[in-house]
Amino acid sequence: MINTRDIETIMFYTTTEAARILRVSTQTIRNYIYSGKIKSYRTPGGHHRVSKDDLQRLGFLMKK
Repeated sequence: MINTRDIETIMFYTTTEAARILRVSTQTIRNYIYSGKIKSYRTPGGHHRVSKDDLQRLGFLMKK
């Protein structure tokens, strides 16, 4: 689990981490990914990673 200090340094989030940050369910994050609202990258194991920049660009996270 990530802590608030780490949020500023992480460039990519798992779907679970993104869901916790945005206070939505992991299914909502997956729905955003599948509908194209959020761009994601797949790991070799098939898991999604969401970039911090994409969340900021879409207004989900505040820029500093």
